[in-house]
Amino acid sequence: MVESEITEDRGIVKVHVLGIGSYTSERSFFPSFVIEHDGEHTIVDPTSNLAFAMNIYRKITGEDLRPRHIDQATVSHVHSDHAAGMIDLAVHKYYVELKRRKRENELFTFFGPGSVLAACWERVLSGTLERTFESVDPEYKEHNRKFHDFFNLIELIPDVPKKVGGLEVIAKQGIHAVQGGSFGYRFSCGDISIGYSGDTAPSIDGDNDLTRFLAGCDMVIYECGGSRIGGHTSHEFLEGRFTDDAEDRIYLTHYSDFMANDILPFKLLKPFHCYTVSKKGVFIKNLPKKGKQLLRMLKGS
Repeated sequence: MVESEITEDRGIVKVHVLGIGSYTSERSFFPSFVIEHDGEHTIVDPTSNLAFAMNIYRKITGEDLRPRHIDQATVSHVHSDHAAGMIDLAVHKYYVELKRRKRENELFTFFGPGSVLAACWERVLSGTLERTFESVDPEYKEHNRKFHDFFNLIELIPDVPKKVGGLEVIAKQGIHAVQGGSFGYRFSCGDISIGYSGDTAPSIDGDNDLTRFLAGCDMVIYECGGSRIGGHTSHEFLEGRFTDDAEDRIYLTHYSDFMANDILPFKLLKPFHCYTVSKKGVFIKNLPKKGKQLLRMLKGS
């Protein structure tokens, strides 16, 4: 299906793309997107400098997306290019929204497989939050706060559907060298499903293959790190792994800067764009004139 703008607001899911870059990218934030469904916003792999990324996204797309709009978050794994933004969210959601505004018992929801949650606390959050909150919150040390004090934690059991807010989520483990493992997700938003591979090496092991796990989704966001070293997938491997009609719904992310054009038969996910997903297909929202000008400036063209 040819991409074009879709304008109806009912029966669709929005996917706000904040970043798509590889670890060495100079043109994009790291892979990060927000699923908007029925007024609920779920961020997947929050990028570092999250508020700045959202500010650029607002100015380019005209979509009003800010940290305060995010209702829940998940990460595919704890490498910094996928999980560092959880620090920004923790500080904003706990200190700015809860303590400063006195919103008691409204902890921010953080969900994922138990191994990923534990690794994120140990490797990404605990030390940084301790140093950050000691400087802004005199009561921090007195209360000896733990992981569950900052988040409403929801643990996913791999391959078992779980209701998280307005979504039904299934996690499936991929192949990636990282503490806690790396997982792909299927997010069911009513009748619409969004699939995400996370970082993973190729697999052709029957039901454990993430391409098979995600093939039925209405939109699939699949990483394309290129090299299999360390656990990534190349677009060459993906070709032929999906049926012809499914390939039209595959969008590659986590790609290097030199991949500036679509890689047939796949499309490249575009940073700072809003996609809408319905049973009619995946559409990309047209940018306003000022947004196009800003995007060209950011690309250096």
